[in-house]
Amino acid sequence: MNKDSEVVTKKYKDNRKILTYLDEVDFSKKEKALRKYMMGAYKYWIFDAVPKLQRTNKIDGKYELTLPVTELFEKVYGKVKVLFSVKNDAVLLENIEPSEMLLTMHKKELPTCYGVPYRDERDKFKINLLRSDREWIKRNWKRN
Repeated sequence: MNKDSEVVTKKYKDNRKILTYLDEVDFSKKEKALRKYMMGAYKYWIFDAVPKLQRTNKIDGKYELTLPVTELFEKVYGKVKVLFSVKNDAVLLENIEPSEMLLTMHKKELPTCYGVPYRDERDKFKINLLRSDREWIKRNWKRN
């Protein structure tokens, strides 16, 4: 581990498990990107997932937690997952995926198309294609 990726521990007064970060700076950048572009996923992370992680009864091992995002975002970039591991009654928060996209969201202001941020024309094309397919299906779908 280099200097920037030291394990940082946050301690709590009650019986909650200790949350540690593999790389707190990197993780907080990704959290800020979640807060800015995917408020629903961020609220779920802060108000539901973190308290559950602190009171988890999981045995030692690696786990992942999927955060709720829009269907369109999920189809373009994939699921937003928090990777963590449990060891000796401590939860180690490792990463939030898709990490490249979240770091790009943190570095610069991204334009959005139908509420989904995009980096380049390729991403915008995917968003428009998926959106138009869904609209076409709604217009032309006939139930028997």
